[in-house]
Amino acid sequence: MAAMEQILNRHFELIDHACRECSGTNRFEAGDSYCLTFPDPGLAMAAVERLEKEWDAFERSKGLGCPMNIVVHKGELYAFRSFLYGIDINVAVWVERATAPLPPGDTSIFVTRQVRRDLVGTSWYKRLQPVDVEPIIPQLAEIEVCRLGKPESGSH
Repeated sequence: MAAMEQILNRHFELIDHACRECSGTNRFEAGDSYCLTFPDPGLAMAAVERLEKEWDAFERSKGLGCPMNIVVHKGELYAFRSFLYGIDINVAVWVERATAPLPPGDTSIFVTRQVRRDLVGTSWYKRLQPVDVEPIIPQLAEIEVCRLGKPESGSH
C-alpha cells in the first residue's frame, strides 16, 4: 500500500506542478484520472508534454511499466453548484477509452480535431499523426484523433 501511495502522490505532484506552471486548473479527479483545463491549447500542450517527460522519468526510475494515456480536447465545460458537466467531458473520456488499447510504450498524448486546428503553425502541429480508433460508441466515429509524435532532437 505504501508503494501505491507513493506513486499516486507523485502523480498528483506532477499534475499540480504542470497546472501551476501552465496556468491550468485541476477541475476534478476520479481514481488516477484528472480533468484539467487551460486558457489556451498551447498552454495545455506545454503542460501535457511536461507531464509526459516527468512521468516517464519517474516511471522508468521505479520500473513501474505504467505509462500515462493523455487526451487533449477543446470544448465547453459547464458548472452548476459542485457539478461539472457537458458533452465535451464525455468526448475526452470516450477518446481516452478508445486510445487506451493502442500499442503501449511510453506515455501517449492524443489530441482531437478541435485542438489540432488551434495548433496550426506550431511545432506541435507538425508532430501530430492521425490515428484510427475503434468507435466504442457511435459518437466516437465523428471524432478525429491524432497522436503527438516525439520531438526531433534539438526542437521543442
